[in-house]
Amino acid sequence: MGLTEISFPSDVENVLDGHCYYTIHVEDRFFHKITLDAKHFATIRDLVREMNAKQQMSVGEVDLFVEFFVSNGKIGMTFEYQSQVKLTVDFSPDLARLSGLRSDETYATGEDVISEREPNLASNIHSASHGTRSRRKQECATSSNSRQIDRA
Repeated sequence: MGLTEISFPSDVENVLDGHCYYTIHVEDRFFHKITLDAKHFATIRDLVREMNAKQQMSVGEVDLFVEFFVSNGKIGMTFEYQSQVKLTVDFSPDLARLSGLRSDETYATGEDVISEREPNLASNIHSASHGTRSRRKQECATSSNSRQIDRA
């Protein structure tokens, strides 16, 4: 008896339930945890739209505390209310890998942040096989100069 057919799903979720989230702190106090739903994001723009939409739905504010955007194929973020309050954002390891931002860094109000590396939308980023791949050092840079910015 031999194998006659094998099939693979066309898309595997690159966001697993409960693993991709970011937290917002206001004046050094926990404010909110924004968790993305399990899903496959095919494009960077889709991911950015979802990060902004989930924040808006979760927090219930008209203006976003942290707005994510796409700039030259990378994800960036800008902080609203910069002059009024101190905001900080932390990313889970899975969302950091997916977005190109860092999980071991706390981002704070100041200049806009643009990730140094491009997002990795590979499917099933939480799998054990992902850890065997070689990884570049993941660092983010701050940038105040204007770039081609697409606010998704």
